[in-house]
Amino acid sequence: MLANMNPGEILRALLERLRALPGVESAGLISDLPLSGDGNDTSFTIDGRPPERTNADDRAASSGYFEALRIPLLKGRTFRETETGPGEVLISRSFAEQYFPGQDPIGQHLAVDHGFPFHCEIVGVVGDVLHRSLADKARPTMYAPYTQVPNLRANLVIHARTSILGLASAPKQEVQAIDASVPVFAVHTMSDLVFDSVGPQ
Repeated sequence: MLANMNPGEILRALLERLRALPGVESAGLISDLPLSGDGNDTSFTIDGRPPERTNADDRAASSGYFEALRIPLLKGRTFRETETGPGEVLISRSFAEQYFPGQDPIGQHLAVDHGFPFHCEIVGVVGDVLHRSLADKARPTMYAPYTQVPNLRANLVIHARTSILGLASAPKQEVQAIDASVPVFAVHTMSDLVFDSVGPQ
């Protein structure tokens, strides 16, 4: 239906549709959900320092993701609706503390290995998230805009005033209204992910 649109435009159109659903307060996209057990270590270097490569958890996120999961913005800003300028990145509190102790990381530049050179400027610091399990400690994490680092998979995150069960079919309908070939599956609440993380213990 929207074959003439680029991936960034399609994602924005999808989020606009989701945010317009009754009861939805905020919505966004993330490549890997918190507590999913998925790690995605990616190497990077910091401009102006010796070219020592180090690793951090790496996620692709859209505008609205941090608001939907109530991840606090600690400094700077989150992503804008349209990210068409130079590369931008958000970092977590633990990233800032480990790599910029006693410094302001806003405005610093990174070169991230995304399979292609992604040069980006740190525009914000957000709260830590446990990506692997509740038993794990927070790891330094960086977030690139989904529109600048396309990913083959996406997790929709919705914060709503109504029951997720009542909304379960609506996001699928909105996705397939844009592209009927895209599969939509595995609808969960955050409570489900927390239970799955601590269930074995």
